[in-house]
Amino acid sequence: MDMLGLPWMRSLPSVNAGISESYEFEVQPSVFTALRRGGFANGGEVDGIVFQGGRRFRANGRSWIRRTFRQRD
Repeated sequence: MDMLGLPWMRSLPSVNAGISESYEFEVQPSVFTALRRGGFANGGEVDGIVFQGGRRFRANGRSWIRRTFRQRD
């Protein structure tokens, strides 16, 4: 018997379940913080991530590619 004097309460099974879901970034967020923003300090070069949905770049086989652009003088 259990503490309440009920014999059926002590044999109840315990079941637990859980789900864990995680996502991987295609481009890590830290990459965006390291992109050059042009100006004199960066030799007039600006970095960017170019994305095209539903298509892949031949150079890397991904839907995005890192590119450098030259600022106008």
